[in-house]
Amino acid sequence: MLPPKDVYSVVIHNHTDKVVTVHVAYTNVLDETSSQQTFVVAAGEQASAEQLTFTHGSAEYTMTITSVQVEGAPAKLTAPFPHVNSPTKDYPINIVSANGSIELQGKTC
Repeated sequence: MLPPKDVYSVVIHNHTDKVVTVHVAYTNVLDETSSQQTFVVAAGEQASAEQLTFTHGSAEYTMTITSVQVEGAPAKLTAPFPHVNSPTKDYPINIVSANGSIELQGKTC
């Protein structure tokens, strides 16, 4: 059996010259509830979407990140994320300008 390809936290790097608003969606896989966090990332700066947990009975579990999207742009990354082969924390996401539009890039090899 292969390990899950879940992403638990991300580090968002804004390589553009604009302030961007980023929405990160999390899902609780046990009961399929979701949560969203929003980050305003200044030009040339970074933000971290931290690991979120939930309690089910007496156990604590980690929510998985299912999507990352820049507000006002078609750019969106969804799970499974590129180059994730096992549970991952601090997955790097780069926001770049390409051909006049904003793009999201996941981890590269």
